[in-house]
Amino acid sequence: TGPPQYRSRTVYEDAAPELVRDFFWDDEFRGKWDDMLLHAATLEECRSSGTMIVHWIRK
Repeated sequence: TGPPQYRSRTVYEDAAPELVRDFFWDDEFRGKWDDMLLHAATLEECRSSGTMIVHWIRK
């Protein structure tokens, strides 16, 4: 066993996908504003659709 793991899906209505992607998925910048983020790694990325699978470890 270990700490709980969560999967989540979030839908933002009336927001350009590029805006959401650029804000939340900039893990270098996220480390500056999200003080609960310990580590982030991109596991998979599809450049044609903009989808990503990301592993975040929180404090």
